[in-house]
Amino acid sequence: MENPALEVGHVVRALVKKPTFKQQADAIEKYFMPDATFYHVYVNVYKGHGALIALYQYAMFVANYQDVIIRSVIYDAEDNCVGVRMTVICKPWLLLWRSLKLELFTHLELSDSQDPRSGKTIKRIKSQKDYFIRDPLIQLIPIVGPIYDSDSVKFVLGTLLTVAFRVAQNAYLMMVPKTVQSCAFSFWKKFLLSPPMEQCHSFPTKMPR
Repeated sequence: MENPALEVGHVVRALVKKPTFKQQADAIEKYFMPDATFYHVYVNVYKGHGALIALYQYAMFVANYQDVIIRSVIYDAEDNCVGVRMTVICKPWLLLWRSLKLELFTHLELSDSQDPRSGKTIKRIKSQKDYFIRDPLIQLIPIVGPIYDSDSVKFVLGTLLTVAFRVAQNAYLMMVPKTVQSCAFSFWKKFLLSPPMEQCHSFPTKMPR
């Protein structure tokens, strides 16, 4: 890549926007360093093109990638890295009746390399780290998955929990005497807000002789 901020979207699409196995392998060999590493919460991978190609093609077979939406790209030229927030749409073979939207943030550490054809200095991926915004394993669970994956449902549940908390808070303020509230607040402020070592220092101790 000569301009990572503009070209990283093309790299991501070449990897997960329903490519063929050959297109995916060609993209890895072109855009990744020969000793590139990959960090993922669910798998451990060896270094190098061969390991990355095997991982990507296995994931593509299992997840059945359909599309990818690039949400945002952040390029830090000083630290030589790129951050990409994306939504990968897939249709796993076990859940062909519905699509999954995998929300994730990918951190790409870059390294300077020389293009053998043009002699120009280009950027290639040295390390990839994926961070899921939503856990894909929970998304796979029937009934629970669609609720967990739905922003509307989570918004409604969050609103209901907020209202319930406010009602409980107001009931506490109305029903519990002020003196009890004051004692509870004093205990919370003295012991629960202070660091553990300071809590220990508040009690008298005897040194062994």
